Amino acid sequence: GTEEESRVNSQLIFPSPWNNLEAGILYTLRKPLIIFKEDGITDEIFDEGVSEFFIHKMSIINNTDNALRETLLKWQGLVRTHYYED
Repeated sequence: GTEEESRVNSQLIFPSPWNNLEAGILYTLRKPLIIFKEDGITDEIFDEGVSEFFIHKMSIINNTDNALRETLLKWQGLVRTHYYED
């Protein structure tokens, strides 16, 4: 109803506020954290350079991707160390 009103003809993609809340909780509690994002998702935890975490893009994930496998194995090791060796 304003002069600036316009029709949006493309899909809008937003992260959930829960994404940032959950990441913040895990970070504060020093829990192992791995972050994946879909193309088009931005803001806060998903912005590159706002945290010490590498943001893994979903568009480059391939079931045979060794880099992804290594990343998941490293994260799995952090989880096991955190939960089973403390």
